[in-house]
Amino acid sequence: MLKIAIGLTVVALSVLIGARCSDVYKKRVEFYTLLSDLNADLKRNLAFRRESVGNVISSEKYRSAFGALYEALQHEKDNGGIKAADYLPTFLSDAQKERVISYFEEVGKNDLVAEEKYIEYNEKIISDELEQSRNDLKKYKNMGEKLGLSFGLIIFVLIL
Repeated sequence: MLKIAIGLTVVALSVLIGARCSDVYKKRVEFYTLLSDLNADLKRNLAFRRESVGNVISSEKYRSAFGALYEALQHEKDNGGIKAADYLPTFLSDAQKERVISYFEEVGKNDLVAEEKYIEYNEKIISDELEQSRNDLKKYKNMGEKLGLSFGLIIFVLIL
């Protein structure tokens, strides 16, 4: 009886760990959705209000995700050795981190026409990344749970 209880606990834990590993794809979709929303807000802001990029990013919606990164890039020499990539989530690949950093380095530093073109250019890049992230989520969403279940069942059989 104790072996069955331990085996079922191992199966449940391995499924939870597998599901946790698959959350990377969900978080990536959420990140790029928020970045797409920010880009759209910057585009609207450029056309109407013309507030600074810092003011848009410091709004409640974007502050937690992008505020520290934007501030780090604005005061890069005063960071005491902390790189801007340290403010990005770990679930992004190195290439994705570089694209996001270059986006925040350049946004808000051009005249009106160049800024419009830069935001429209990045709108396509961000939407492509978002679409790729959604495809990865569809493809790998259940994989972690299934692998965790398989591993847990193997351990369960070995325990019995």
